[in-house]
Amino acid sequence: MERWLLELVAQSKEETRRRVKSQVGSSRARTRERKQAKDYLGNTYFEIPPNPSLGKRKATRWYDPPKGKDFNDPVPPEWEAWLRQRRNEPPTKEEIEYNLAIIKLKQENAAKIEAKRIAEGGSLPTQQEKGIETFPVYAEFKSGKYKI
Repeated sequence: MERWLLELVAQSKEETRRRVKSQVGSSRARTRERKQAKDYLGNTYFEIPPNPSLGKRKATRWYDPPKGKDFNDPVPPEWEAWLRQRRNEPPTKEEIEYNLAIIKLKQENAAKIEAKRIAEGGSLPTQQEKGIETFPVYAEFKSGKYKI
């Protein structure tokens, strides 16, 4: 056989081997995700830590909603901040409970204020309708033509 034909066969074998290795490597998980936590809404959060040796400088974070829910449902603000990399550590259970207590307290206070407003016979503020407004006129400035 001629030399160029042998080289061509060797190159095609090498190319085939490289493609098969690439295909097998891409289907295999390189890193394991770590389950971080589960929130009170049933969302499960995961993270793949950064690996600078592979050129990956930031962690990859995501969540799986519970069955029957989808990604349009709300995510607690603490977890949202963690998912968007605005905080490094996932929120603690105590922190979430504290924030939920504050939310509950604010809702109770708002209900008291609303009940007080209704008891006093107050009505909701009405929005004034405005027509087309012209340029404002101020008393301290003269209108008309100016001489330069």
